[in-house]
Amino acid sequence: MGLKRSLRLTNIPANSDFSGGVTGWAGTNSTVSVANNILSITGTGTNLAVYGGQIQLAGGALWANGVGSKFYAVCYGMVTNADAQQLSLKLYPGTGDILETAIVATPTINTVYKLSGIFTQTNQSGAGSIRIKHSYADAATANTKVMQVQKVMLVPIIGLPELALSDANLLTWCDNNIPTWFDGTMNRLGGLGWLR
Repeated sequence: MGLKRSLRLTNIPANSDFSGGVTGWAGTNSTVSVANNILSITGTGTNLAVYGGQIQLAGGALWANGVGSKFYAVCYGMVTNADAQQLSLKLYPGTGDILETAIVATPTINTVYKLSGIFTQTNQSGAGSIRIKHSYADAATANTKVMQVQKVMLVPIIGLPELALSDANLLTWCDNNIPTWFDGTMNRLGGLGWLR
């Protein structure tokens, strides 16, 4: 069933469509570059796990809703090689446990995946980062390997009856009711559709 009530959503990362190039984004075990609003995350051969991430998400706003709070995370990504063993989204806090979701095992070369998942806050605090990962058998294999990413979102899910659902059912609800991508804040007023 479609969404019929009012809802206000905020996509936390800035420059999440890469219209500002790599501003706010950095690599870990990688270099990052942008062309045509696509972020390329290229392995440097220093580790088997290769990351591109939005750095220094505001800690106070990020964790303000407390333990048990849920985040909907989504992006679109593909690897341009046949060696990748896994893709995923990770949420790093300043302190506390690292969260991981939207795991895709043995991705197919040049196939675009919608990576979406639910993060549940536990003991996190401080400035965080959302990171997109592609990983390989070893660091040498990861060298020069590329993952391309578009339309990143990290959206706190607050005050919905659907929060009582399992994470799998909440994810289905989010995938079906939240726009594919938006920047900043979006509002839905009853059945009127999404408004900026």
